[in-house]
Amino acid sequence: MKKILLLLLFIPLMSIGQDDADRYKLYKTDNMWTFLKLDTATGKISQVQYSIEGNQFQVTINDNDYSATNEIEIGRYELYPTDNMYNFLMLDQIDGAVYQMQWSTNPDNRGTMFIYSNGIEDTESTKNLKKIFEELRLEREMDSINNANSIIKDSIN
Repeated sequence: MKKILLLLLFIPLMSIGQDDADRYKLYKTDNMWTFLKLDTATGKISQVQYSIEGNQFQVTINDNDYSATNEIEIGRYELYPTDNMYNFLMLDQIDGAVYQMQWSTNPDNRGTMFIYSNGIEDTESTKNLKKIFEELRLEREMDSINNANSIIKDSIN
């Protein structure tokens, strides 16, 4: 039992390494109070607003894991500013996919859209793509749970 507890305590430490140092990046916008936080492994984006008057916040713009793989590739995604201060392009460094993302203080004006070679994807296709990404994310979580269970079983034996 003690072996299991020790193993469970050290599993999170084993997954944190020097490579994780650049997993998250902050990107400056033209708004002096607003930054974008990018998870470079998944493409998840948050809008971060700081303040000296106490009205700071962080809000999710995109909570989809676009990587669609079981392996974490830190540095996979990168943001590029456009001439429109509210829009950035996110590039998948591995497969070349491009996404348009828009930040805003108005929640209705925030979002991320996949850009096809012939234009931005229609709404129905976007819903299907989100469903596929969610299924892949759940698959990855189950794989992680199964791997942890296997490690625990091995430590018991």
